[in-house]
Amino acid sequence: MQRALESALAELTLGPEIAVTDALGIAAWLARHQVEAEDARRAAQEGTVLDEIGGDAALVRQRRQRATQDVEPRLEDQFPSSQDPCSRR
Repeated sequence: MQRALESALAELTLGPEIAVTDALGIAAWLARHQVEAEDARRAAQEGTVLDEIGGDAALVRQRRQRATQDVEPRLEDQFPSSQDPCSRR
């Protein structure tokens, strides 16, 4: 149970946003992480903890996006596209 919820929360934080009103999307998200049916039913109800953690996840996504934008120019300076080891396949 703990592992399933941690996995689901990681996806919620790092993956695409899920609207708290999208019951089918929430159910699919929890099913992917094998969250038990009763726990998934509770989470899909509006006004639950999903409302609270959804806001936290959005904040984490915003911070991650800003950090990525801040780092990209420095990475481009250090590793110009012509020297990108991933592009030499």
